Formats: sequence, C-alpha cells, structure tokens
Amino acid sequence: MTAQRKAVLDILEGNRSHPTVEAITEAVRQRLGYVSPATIYNTLESLCRLGLVRRVQGLEEKAHFDPDTSIHEHAICRECRAVFDVQDIEVNIPDFTPEEIVVRGICRACESRIQNRDIREDKEDEV
Repeated sequence: MTAQRKAVLDILEGNRSHPTVEAITEAVRQRLGYVSPATIYNTLESLCRLGLVRRVQGLEEKAHFDPDTSIHEHAICRECRAVFDVQDIEVNIPDFTPEEIVVRGICRACESRIQNRDIREDKEDEV
C-alpha cells in the first residue's frame, strides 16, 4: 500500500465530516508533504471501487467522501456546509425507487447563531 493511500485511509477512518478531495489533499500534505490532488482523487476513486469509501454527490458542486459505507443518507447545512448522516428516511413514491436522498437545511449551531444575530440587530435598531 502506498504512503498516500495509507494516509487517505487514516484520515478517513472514523471521520464524520464527509471531507472533499481538497480537504483530504490538505490533510495528506500536512502528513507527507507535497502530494498532487490527482493522486488523492485517484486514490479515493480506487477506495470507492473497493467499497472502502462512499462518494457522496449532490451535497454541493464538489464530491464528498464518507468512510461509512452503510446504507444512510446525508443532510447539508446551507450556512456552514457541514454534512450530517441521516438514518431512516422513508420515501413513498409509487413506481419509484430512490437511490440517494440529500436533505438541505440549517444545523442547530447556525440556526442559533442566526437567531442571536437577529436579536442583536433588533436591539441595535431600537437604539
């Protein structure tokens, strides 16, 4: 196994952030020095073919990679772009079998931050 492939696997092991190629490339560079994004992309594609990593499309323009290959779906926060695993989504559409579902919304942390910002702005408006 190449050092790059080992580094990618180590970075993804237990990683719940669903990183992009760019994020993985940066993490590998911190460990090994320079590595080309193409090397990381090719490594990820190989790991996907081997069933060790799941490519997650549709969250945004960039693909994300998930080491959890179990059946589950994903949600993405429209504010911070954090990706979350989602279990047990039921879709009941006659004559249709969904293959992948992406939920878009806002995470609790961003929702709280926005509410606090709105409260501060309201108070400033009162002054």
